[in-house]
Amino acid sequence: MSDRGATNPLFNSHLNALRSDLLPVVHQNWDTLADNVKDGMTDMCNYFCKMHLLVNFAPEANSTLKLFEDAVAEGSNPNAFTKQGESGAARLIRTACTAFTDHGSEKSGAPHYFNSHLSHHHGEDTNCMVTFRGNRFNILFNNAAAVYHHHKQIISFVASWPNPNGLLKAVKADAAQKVYLAGVRALGIVDKTITGPFFRLLGIENGVLKMNTHLHQMQLGLERWSKDASTLLGGEPLFSETLVKRNKDVLFQSLFAPSEDDELDVLTQQALEVVCASMLILLERQAEEQLPGGKFWQPTEAEKQKSHHVPTTNVVSERDFAVLDNLLRAKPYASSTACEAYIMWLNNQTSTWLHNLNADEKERIMDYARTHAASAREKFKEKKQEQRSNVCRLCCRNKRRKKTK
Repeated sequence: MSDRGATNPLFNSHLNALRSDLLPVVHQNWDTLADNVKDGMTDMCNYFCKMHLLVNFAPEANSTLKLFEDAVAEGSNPNAFTKQGESGAARLIRTACTAFTDHGSEKSGAPHYFNSHLSHHHGEDTNCMVTFRGNRFNILFNNAAAVYHHHKQIISFVASWPNPNGLLKAVKADAAQKVYLAGVRALGIVDKTITGPFFRLLGIENGVLKMNTHLHQMQLGLERWSKDASTLLGGEPLFSETLVKRNKDVLFQSLFAPSEDDELDVLTQQALEVVCASMLILLERQAEEQLPGGKFWQPTEAEKQKSHHVPTTNVVSERDFAVLDNLLRAKPYASSTACEAYIMWLNNQTSTWLHNLNADEKERIMDYARTHAASAREKFKEKKQEQRSNVCRLCCRNKRRKKTK
């Protein structure tokens, strides 16, 4: 299980070669096995994390909306906090969440005043927007639904604010543009109908190949809506409601309620169609193995057995990197072996395992760990030095090749 990074094919080939070399060593009577059995044991199935597919939907939708806005709208917001390649809809979502959420902008934000405005003037006790900081999966689509729900309150709040700063002016100017608001609404509808339910399906299914039917269902829905998104705008679900229910909260009601603005509805439908078209292209490229005609679309019984315990995502390894990142921030001078030991201690639940041992066995294991700790560190140093030597050797070889050219 991996993402689609450029280094993965080389890593997978090395891992497959390592497996082929080690299997004859660790498996008894390897030479007596039939060739088809050997091939089945050495064959390695490479699956791709579907959470990365969900993450990649956001930049794809953003770039598509940028092209849509450039074709539909003229002029620009002079107060905008622009980023290269960012659509006006994504900018509105980002700046609104920066201004009106905790952990947003400590300098220019006004989250507490905005929350009071919601409570006293609109009777709402909850600010549905959340900060982008610390959130990655589906956050653009989720915040799009919240920003569309609050867009009228945002405009009225900034209008009543004496001498608003540049950030608040930028948010108000973008929120008043129908084409940007239509893009925000389209992203919010995508969250409630496509990405949100898909996110929950990744947690429901316990096998990667069990996602085949859901991915195919998404392919059919995106293909249909890329041509005519009127049914999507009308509230048509993508997945069966008995399998995964949509969260029909106040955000859902705001997104699918009649807008009483025909121009906004037309722009929203157009935005939905172009976003669905771009998401369809990405889906067919990054999930091609599990779609009709792909390698794992109709898996054999052997492939089903192999993939039985393969999760739908590699969030576990991503979590390890998050723990490592926090460790390096808290203890910048910690050694690699110390960080590795800490992460393995958490994953293997070593503390619980030791607690369940009897006193004699626990004491024996602890004595062994204490007496062999120094030798383990020495082996790590030797391995590190060997790796440095290999890197230096490769660098020298590359330099000689450049000189000969």
